[in-house]
Amino acid sequence: IKNKYGVIIEQIKDIKESADMVILDYTKIIKEVSPSLVSISDSKEKLIEDDYFEGNTTGVIIDSTGVILTNYLSIKGKNDIYVKLSSVAAQPIPAQILVENESVNLAILKIEFEGELQPIKIAEQHTIKEGQGIVVLGNAIGDEFIGSSIPGVITSKNEKIETAGGKRQSLLQINAAINEKNTGGAICNSKGELVGIADLYITKERNELGLYYGLQLEELQDMINSTNTFKRLLGIVEGGVIIDDNRNFRGFYIQELDKNGSAYMAGIKPTDIIVEIDGYEVVDVDDLIALLQGKKKDDILHCRVLSEGD
Repeated sequence: IKNKYGVIIEQIKDIKESADMVILDYTKIIKEVSPSLVSISDSKEKLIEDDYFEGNTTGVIIDSTGVILTNYLSIKGKNDIYVKLSSVAAQPIPAQILVENESVNLAILKIEFEGELQPIKIAEQHTIKEGQGIVVLGNAIGDEFIGSSIPGVITSKNEKIETAGGKRQSLLQINAAINEKNTGGAICNSKGELVGIADLYITKERNELGLYYGLQLEELQDMINSTNTFKRLLGIVEGGVIIDDNRNFRGFYIQELDKNGSAYMAGIKPTDIIVEIDGYEVVDVDDLIALLQGKKKDDILHCRVLSEGD
């Protein structure tokens, strides 16, 4: 058998080893990812016409409780934010901003929904490689179909951009087109797992012909994990950092509290915003975690809190 079919056996082994690098069936990925994509707008009417309206954008469900990732600049300045799920006959749902960070162009939204939500699967960081086949999926139209699916490959993982805060942000460079309809959408591998978030704004800033950019997965995970750690330490159920350099406003917005947590027992209420902890402005969650982890049980934290405008 080895003598007669040895070459074919080796070819089959090669195909198996490279299966994660090449996409052979896009319809399977679309079916897998479609329930995890949402349409976002500042108007209910723009989400029920089954048509694209300027300003509509895409978001990705990352948690079954209704947590959604998208580009911050796509929703910046909107007085109202509505989300429409990809399911048939879905109606627009009001959304709240949990985290907004202009420097990394990332926003985390939250919706309240009684039904089942399907969060996207997230790829393991070590499986993301240059030359890997990907597809950019977006749906800014507001119907039950994927509005845009554009195939391509990862051309570089080593591109970086300096943010307003002086930090280096890792980018995912791809050759699949990113446009108004799929920005904020999912960059997926052959398994339909999330490897990055499409970003038209950084693409325009880089302005390199034929190449497009998304936010790397590690950037997204760092922000999500840091926020979750901070919430756990203070007893915050839902909330996140709000940073808007144009409005010169920043702080940790509280949406929901654990009644057994330190923040609740200290008198902090939902809709309050923590602007300082022990004299440190709330700008970066990582810095605050380092501060909190240096504290011992029963240590006192002195917080400045914006509550009902005071």
